[in-house]
Amino acid sequence: MQILAGVPAAADIWTGASINVGEVYASLARDITNGTRHTPGFQHAAHNSRLVARVEQAARTGVRH
Repeated sequence: MQILAGVPAAADIWTGASINVGEVYASLARDITNGTRHTPGFQHAAHNSRLVARVEQAARTGVRH
């Protein structure tokens, strides 16, 4: 990961939950600058959403799938 000189990282600006959004924007900016594709996309978000839903279901029912 390349950090741009003089450009603060998201962690230098934001705290709490907003840091996640800031880190994604910072990653996207690096991808645009460097011509790379490292920023997670929709498939990653959909996978995480399904994972969280299964964890919540397991917590409610006591059954893991």
